[in-house]
Amino acid sequence: MLTAGCASTKSKKNYPPIMQFYLESTIPDPERNLKVRISEEPPVDITIDRSRLMDQSNIRNIGIVERTGTFALMIAFDYRGTRILEQISTANRGQRCAIYCEFTFNKTNVSRWLGAPVITHRITDGILEFTPRMSREEAEVLVKQMQPVIKQNLKNQ
Repeated sequence: MLTAGCASTKSKKNYPPIMQFYLESTIPDPERNLKVRISEEPPVDITIDRSRLMDQSNIRNIGIVERTGTFALMIAFDYRGTRILEQISTANRGQRCAIYCEFTFNKTNVSRWLGAPVITHRITDGILEFTPRMSREEAEVLVKQMQPVIKQNLKNQ
């Protein structure tokens, strides 16, 4: 599911988390692209290619990394995701990788764009670190909810 903003709805059912990765597009094609708002300070509006690069099935590990005064999410990808990340980071320097997520927090289904880090260098190790647009508590819940998904991903390899 792709949405252009952020939404939260009350729900009694916890669904498995979804995490999707999209590349910023510079080609003006409304059939192929979607404008999204990454609500950072200040908000950033970007145009992304509707074609998903990767999703939660490509994640083999996720964790929180301490930063001075804040934190970052560290996502390690499987072999396929590592190759995709290397290809896009080589060919698309200066563009953004938009990260969309759905998870459950305090019995509320949350869907939002977590961020859109600028690709500054070639990434060959399959690890993406970025400062997400979420609280530390939300990040901890997301990491915990991703563990069964990751376990299943590793089992399926």
